[in-house]
Amino acid sequence: MVGAIIVAVTAPNLAFGVVADPQIVSLTTTGLNRIGVSVGSAVSADGRWIAFTSTDDLTGASAAGVPQIYVRDRAGGTTVLASANTNGIAAAAPGVDDPTDQRAYAISGDGHFVVFASQAANLVAGDPDGTDRDVFRKDLRTGAITTVSRAPDGSAANAPVGGDPDISFDGSRVVFESGFATNLWSGDVGLGSDIVVNDLVARTTRLASAAPSGGALTGTIRRAVISADGRVVAFEDDGAVIVRDVGAATTAVVAQTGTLPDLSGDGRVLVFQNGPAIMRHDRLGTASTVSADGAAPVVSADGNRVAFQETTVPIPGDANGVADVYARRLTDPVERVSERADGTAVSRLSDRPAISADGGTVAFALGDGSPSQSLSSGDTEGATDVLAATLPATDTVGPAMGVLSPADGLSVTTAAVGVSGVVADPSGVVSVTVNGFAAVLSPTNAFGVEIPLAVGVTPVTVRARDGAGHVSEQRLTVTRSLVQATPAGTKARARLIRVFRAGRTTRARFMLDDGASRVVMRLWRRVSRVGQAPIWAPANRAKAVTVGPGLRTAIVSRQPLKPGIYQVRVTVVSAGGAAVGVMRHVVARRAQRR
Repeated sequence: MVGAIIVAVTAPNLAFGVVADPQIVSLTTTGLNRIGVSVGSAVSADGRWIAFTSTDDLTGASAAGVPQIYVRDRAGGTTVLASANTNGIAAAAPGVDDPTDQRAYAISGDGHFVVFASQAANLVAGDPDGTDRDVFRKDLRTGAITTVSRAPDGSAANAPVGGDPDISFDGSRVVFESGFATNLWSGDVGLGSDIVVNDLVARTTRLASAAPSGGALTGTIRRAVISADGRVVAFEDDGAVIVRDVGAATTAVVAQTGTLPDLSGDGRVLVFQNGPAIMRHDRLGTASTVSADGAAPVVSADGNRVAFQETTVPIPGDANGVADVYARRLTDPVERVSERADGTAVSRLSDRPAISADGGTVAFALGDGSPSQSLSSGDTEGATDVLAATLPATDTVGPAMGVLSPADGLSVTTAAVGVSGVVADPSGVVSVTVNGFAAVLSPTNAFGVEIPLAVGVTPVTVRARDGAGHVSEQRLTVTRSLVQATPAGTKARARLIRVFRAGRTTRARFMLDDGASRVVMRLWRRVSRVGQAPIWAPANRAKAVTVGPGLRTAIVSRQPLKPGIYQVRVTVVSAGGAAVGVMRHVVARRAQRR
């Protein structure tokens, strides 16, 4: 990596370490610490929900000795079985083939979903590919479970998939390795395993391990992660670290040598392991070494804290003789996470870290050893457990909002108004709603939503959520007044006529005065004849429009219009007589081809 900044590593600074002793999360739903092995972890955005694997029966559902995936609600004090079918029956095959791989499953930032890969044939009814490995998404609120590794037409994968899934903040997008399956994305010619993104809301599957040209990369591809906003994917390809912006359809090689990538919430910051070093790369152009000796890095959503495990060379000042878990903020020295609040370390190994999006929780596995050598007072059996340490969060505020349109206090006569603006957050912007209506975000996080207005004052609330789960709001009001009645003897008119395309149709929108008894709309087309002046000829039959004051919208043509010059004429009949409103509309050849 050219131009990397090497940062000296200092001894752990206990002044800003864990704020309390780490707590065991691999507990039964009644809070008991069992004797089985619990390893690995995945953490929700605020650290409330932590997923982990265990060989114990932690919820009362028999696991028959098969390692299962559980989720601990640290606030509610409950544990649920994630690797289960809708009836709560545990998976008949391991949810994680390699218990040491903490990347084999993931939890959504809002704690709603868990994704994992399994060969179990009893997770969904009528599993069409039996014991072939599939990727599943478990809804922790309803208990429903969905097969993610499906073709765009909904059919099952035609071979076992590789798995190793990751999930966006809201659970709508899941990225995973396709393995031997060749029908998961359109155009797969079977050159090898790919990284694909399944959008479970839009019901689309896209290739993420794509070259800049759009074709599939052909190396050994694995270990994909997805940003909280679901737009950016990082993965390994023959030992190089690749980043794919799915929305912009761009691909970049971030490092020629690297493994185990992880992404910030907006996909801007990437961390990875490069030999024994932990690297942090800002895609705006800066790079740094977080630690000269480490492994398995993970990063907070805002990119400001990186957690990792020490490998073979102790951090200066570390004298407990075993591997530990560390974290580092951008402006601070390295801090040991696997220690008690008073800075005491123990002789039990700590590894496989996971970090919450807000940077305030780091989960890790604490190896076998005496309960007296535990970091948690709740350790009663000395087997491998999953612990969670609490740190000062690095992200505590919601997205920043620019100036909204319209201005606060706007008065209109229309039945709807468009609300637009731009939001920004380094942790990624995962959703924007306007009075509950979801907005579609542009690549620059601009949005626009049309909301209905009742007569009188309508409060408007814009809510934006970031990848760390924080929400910000901005409020304004819009006042709608009725169109004043047309005085007797005055012609009612169609005003502010606008003609626009909506899919294949052409439509007209206009403000209609009060007092109209009949409204007729007709489309005319300009026709040129050799040696004669152009004339306007009817292009369709006259269409009646619903009468009523205020904003009206009507379909001019249900089929795409041929290139040409048109007029939409709106005739309004009232007690004062008939009035005709005209709006010119041009259909260009280029627009017609598109």
